[in-house]
Amino acid sequence: MTILWNQQVKTDRTICNNKPDIVIRDNEKRTCLLIDVAIPGDRHVIKKEAEKILKYKDLTMKYSACGM
Repeated sequence: MTILWNQQVKTDRTICNNKPDIVIRDNEKRTCLLIDVAIPGDRHVIKKEAEKILKYKDLTMKYSACGM
């Protein structure tokens, strides 16, 4: 298991949003967990969650395509 923070995720193509706050990569299970922390006000939690999901959509698809 590898835990990375404050590092860009290396990919074979340019992805604008490739620096989540924390990346937890488990090579045995072939999984990768991208964590981006936000502290929104109570009324903005759902909106902020949707923004984060959209922000890292390309990076998530890249990891899904390579079997992670």
